Amino acid sequence: MQDPSFHNSIEVSQQLIEKIEATTIRSDLAAQQISDLLSDMVTARGFFVSLLSGEWTFNNKIPQLIVDSIRTSPGNAYTLLARNLVMSSATAVAYVRSDKRELAQGSDRVAERSQLLIAELNNKEMHKELADMLLAVKNRMKGLTVSNNDNVASYSAFLERWSYDSEQIHAVEQKLESVIDLLTSTLKQ
Repeated sequence: MQDPSFHNSIEVSQQLIEKIEATTIRSDLAAQQISDLLSDMVTARGFFVSLLSGEWTFNNKIPQLIVDSIRTSPGNAYTLLARNLVMSSATAVAYVRSDKRELAQGSDRVAERSQLLIAELNNKEMHKELADMLLAVKNRMKGLTVSNNDNVASYSAFLERWSYDSEQIHAVEQKLESVIDLLTSTLKQ
Protein backbone atom coordinates (compact mmCIF):
# COMPACT_ATOMS: atom_id res chain seq x y z
CA MET A 1 0.00 0.00 0.00
CA GLN A 2 1.24 3.48 -0.90
CA ASP A 3 2.13 5.92 1.86
CA PRO A 4 -0.80 8.33 2.37
CA SER A 5 1.68 11.22 2.48
CA PHE A 6 2.58 10.36 -1.13
CA HIS A 7 -1.03 10.79 -2.28
CA ASN A 8 -1.41 13.91 -0.15
CA SER A 9 1.78 15.38 -1.64
CA ILE A 10 0.38 14.88 -5.15
CA GLU A 11 -2.70 16.89 -4.20
CA VAL A 12 -0.68 19.57 -2.36
CA SER A 13 1.71 19.82 -5.32
CA GLN A 14 -1.14 20.15 -7.82
CA GLN A 15 -2.61 22.99 -5.80
CA LEU A 16 0.78 24.67 -5.49
CA ILE A 17 1.50 24.41 -9.21
CA GLU A 18 -1.98 25.78 -9.99
CA LYS A 19 -1.20 28.80 -7.79
CA ILE A 20 2.17 29.27 -9.48
CA GLU A 21 0.50 29.13 -12.90
CA ALA A 22 -2.15 31.62 -11.83
CA THR A 23 0.47 33.80 -10.05
CA THR A 24 -1.70 33.78 -6.91
CA ILE A 25 1.13 32.83 -4.55
CA ARG A 26 4.16 34.84 -3.49
CA SER A 27 7.41 33.56 -4.99
CA ASP A 28 9.13 33.16 -1.63
CA LEU A 29 6.22 31.15 -0.23
CA ALA A 30 6.09 28.91 -3.32
CA ALA A 31 9.86 28.36 -3.16
CA GLN A 32 9.63 27.37 0.51
CA GLN A 33 6.80 24.93 -0.20
CA ILE A 34 8.77 23.36 -3.05
CA SER A 35 11.82 23.07 -0.80
CA ASP A 36 9.70 21.40 1.90
CA LEU A 37 8.27 18.92 -0.61
CA LEU A 38 11.70 18.08 -2.06
CA SER A 39 13.28 17.53 1.37
CA ASP A 40 11.50 14.19 1.82
CA MET A 41 11.70 11.40 -0.76
CA VAL A 42 8.00 10.48 -0.50
CA THR A 43 6.68 14.03 -0.88
CA ALA A 44 9.28 14.81 -3.55
CA ARG A 45 7.94 11.86 -5.57
CA GLY A 46 4.44 13.31 -5.28
CA PHE A 47 5.68 16.72 -6.39
CA PHE A 48 7.30 15.28 -9.52
CA VAL A 49 4.25 13.14 -10.33
CA SER A 50 2.22 16.35 -10.38
CA LEU A 51 4.77 18.48 -12.18
CA LEU A 52 5.84 16.01 -14.85
CA SER A 53 2.52 14.37 -15.69
CA GLY A 54 -0.03 17.11 -15.07
CA GLU A 55 -2.08 18.98 -17.65
CA TRP A 56 -0.52 22.41 -17.19
CA THR A 57 -0.96 25.49 -19.33
CA PHE A 58 2.82 25.88 -19.29
CA ASN A 59 2.96 22.45 -20.95
CA ASN A 60 6.70 21.74 -21.29
CA LYS A 61 8.00 25.20 -20.36
CA ILE A 62 8.32 24.72 -16.62
CA PRO A 63 8.02 28.05 -14.80
CA GLN A 64 11.34 29.63 -13.86
CA LEU A 65 10.18 29.91 -10.24
CA ILE A 66 10.00 26.10 -10.05
CA VAL A 67 13.38 25.65 -11.76
CA ASP A 68 15.03 28.20 -9.46
CA SER A 69 13.43 26.65 -6.38
CA ILE A 70 14.73 23.20 -7.31
CA ARG A 71 18.17 24.62 -8.07
CA THR A 72 18.29 26.42 -4.70
CA SER A 73 17.00 23.52 -2.56
CA PRO A 74 17.23 20.33 -4.64
CA GLY A 75 16.64 17.86 -1.82
CA ASN A 76 15.79 14.61 -3.63
CA ALA A 77 15.18 16.27 -7.01
CA TYR A 78 18.24 15.06 -8.91
CA THR A 79 17.75 11.42 -7.97
CA LEU A 80 14.06 11.56 -8.81
CA LEU A 81 14.61 13.34 -12.12
CA ALA A 82 17.09 10.64 -13.16
CA ARG A 83 14.60 7.96 -12.12
CA ASN A 84 11.66 9.68 -13.84
CA LEU A 85 13.64 9.99 -17.06
CA VAL A 86 14.43 6.27 -16.94
CA MET A 87 10.98 5.08 -15.87
CA SER A 88 9.09 7.15 -18.41
CA SER A 89 11.43 6.17 -21.25
CA ALA A 90 11.20 2.48 -20.40
CA THR A 91 7.45 2.59 -19.84
CA ALA A 92 6.88 4.31 -23.19
CA VAL A 93 8.57 1.35 -24.89
CA ALA A 94 6.26 -1.09 -23.09
CA TYR A 95 3.16 0.92 -24.00
CA VAL A 96 4.12 1.17 -27.67
CA ARG A 97 4.72 -2.57 -27.72
CA SER A 98 1.25 -3.12 -26.22
CA ASP A 99 -0.29 -0.70 -28.72
CA LYS A 100 -1.37 1.67 -25.93
CA ARG A 101 -0.55 4.86 -27.83
CA GLU A 102 -2.26 7.30 -25.46
CA LEU A 103 -0.41 5.91 -22.45
CA ALA A 104 2.84 5.95 -24.44
CA GLN A 105 2.26 9.64 -25.18
CA GLY A 106 1.83 10.31 -21.47
CA SER A 107 5.11 8.55 -20.73
CA ASP A 108 6.80 10.48 -23.53
CA ARG A 109 5.53 13.73 -22.01
CA VAL A 110 7.03 12.83 -18.63
CA ALA A 111 10.33 11.93 -20.31
CA GLU A 112 10.34 15.17 -22.28
CA ARG A 113 9.52 17.32 -19.26
CA SER A 114 12.14 15.49 -17.21
CA GLN A 115 14.72 16.11 -19.92
CA LEU A 116 13.77 19.77 -20.27
CA LEU A 117 13.91 20.33 -16.50
CA ILE A 118 17.26 18.55 -16.28
CA ALA A 119 18.59 20.81 -19.03
CA GLU A 120 17.20 23.91 -17.28
CA LEU A 121 18.89 22.92 -14.03
CA ASN A 122 22.13 22.55 -15.99
CA ASN A 123 24.51 21.66 -13.17
CA LYS A 124 27.22 19.18 -12.28
CA GLU A 125 25.23 17.45 -9.54
CA MET A 126 22.47 16.55 -11.99
CA HIS A 127 25.08 15.43 -14.51
CA LYS A 128 26.62 13.13 -11.88
CA GLU A 129 23.24 11.54 -11.11
CA LEU A 130 22.68 10.83 -14.80
CA ALA A 131 26.22 9.46 -15.21
CA ASP A 132 25.71 7.14 -12.24
CA MET A 133 22.36 5.98 -13.65
CA LEU A 134 23.97 5.38 -17.05
CA LEU A 135 26.71 3.29 -15.42
CA ALA A 136 24.04 1.24 -13.64
CA VAL A 137 22.26 0.75 -17.00
CA LYS A 138 25.49 -0.32 -18.71
CA ASN A 139 26.26 -2.69 -15.84
CA ARG A 140 22.79 -4.21 -16.17
CA MET A 141 23.34 -4.70 -19.91
CA LYS A 142 26.50 -6.64 -19.03
CA GLY A 143 24.73 -8.63 -16.30
CA LEU A 144 26.64 -6.90 -13.49
CA THR A 145 24.80 -6.00 -10.31
CA VAL A 146 27.60 -4.94 -7.95
CA SER A 147 29.28 -1.56 -7.77
CA ASN A 148 31.69 0.08 -5.36
CA ASN A 149 29.80 3.36 -5.88
CA ASP A 150 26.81 3.53 -3.51
CA ASN A 151 24.80 5.71 -5.89
CA VAL A 152 25.39 3.36 -8.82
CA ALA A 153 24.46 0.41 -6.58
CA SER A 154 21.25 2.20 -5.59
CA TYR A 155 20.39 2.80 -9.24
CA SER A 156 21.23 -0.83 -10.07
CA ALA A 157 18.76 -1.96 -7.40
CA PHE A 158 16.19 0.46 -8.84
CA LEU A 159 16.61 -1.04 -12.34
CA GLU A 160 16.44 -4.56 -10.93
CA ARG A 161 13.24 -3.78 -9.00
CA TRP A 162 11.48 -2.62 -12.18
CA SER A 163 12.71 -5.61 -14.24
CA TYR A 164 13.14 -3.69 -17.48
CA ASP A 165 13.77 -5.91 -20.49
CA SER A 166 16.62 -5.46 -22.95
CA GLU A 167 14.61 -3.28 -25.36
CA GLN A 168 13.63 -0.95 -22.53
CA ILE A 169 17.17 -0.83 -21.15
CA HIS A 170 18.53 -0.02 -24.59
CA ALA A 171 16.00 2.85 -24.97
CA VAL A 172 16.95 4.13 -21.52
CA GLU A 173 20.66 3.98 -22.40
CA GLN A 174 20.06 6.04 -25.55
CA LYS A 175 17.95 8.61 -23.67
CA LEU A 176 20.53 8.98 -20.89
CA GLU A 177 23.39 9.33 -23.35
CA SER A 178 21.47 11.97 -25.28
CA VAL A 179 20.70 14.01 -22.15
CA ILE A 180 24.26 13.66 -20.82
CA ASP A 181 25.65 14.82 -24.17
CA LEU A 182 23.34 17.84 -24.03
CA LEU A 183 24.42 18.70 -20.48
CA THR A 184 28.09 18.16 -21.25
CA SER A 185 27.96 20.57 -24.18
CA THR A 186 26.14 23.25 -22.18
CA LEU A 187 28.31 22.85 -19.06
CA LYS A 188 31.42 23.53 -21.19
CA GLN A 189 30.02 26.85 -22.41
